[in-house]
Amino acid sequence: MKILLITDIHYGANTNYPHFKGEDYINVYGEEFENLIQRLHSKMKKCDLVINLGDFIHDENAEKDIETYKSALSFFQIKTPVKHVFGNHDARNISQKTWAKLVGEDRSYYSFDLGGYHHIILDGNRTEPRGPMYVGEGELVWLEED
Repeated sequence: MKILLITDIHYGANTNYPHFKGEDYINVYGEEFENLIQRLHSKMKKCDLVINLGDFIHDENAEKDIETYKSALSFFQIKTPVKHVFGNHDARNISQKTWAKLVGEDRSYYSFDLGGYHHIILDGNRTEPRGPMYVGEGELVWLEED
């Protein structure tokens, strides 16, 4: 099975992360993704599955993030199945329920069968009670049952 993985696009307006690389650093990858995705379409067509591993958008605010996420989803109008993972930047202003609806799922963690394999998508965006980035108890129960 051929799987194409895409991650950390941070699609949206060019952004500045001065705490990472200084005041002059501008991340233009979100803007550049529009050019890259056209070249990736031919590669996606040769795959059995495409997975967006999260941080699909650069977080700004709830309204803008939903709009940007919807816009970015249009890049995946292909015949190859596409699945999405809920990234921490996606989660900053979009609820798990809203995100799941955007990507056509019932919740932010799910599973599916494809190509003779059972695939599992987890959501590690929990912060309580253990701190950031862990899989919650309810999700672990679901995983065991799945």
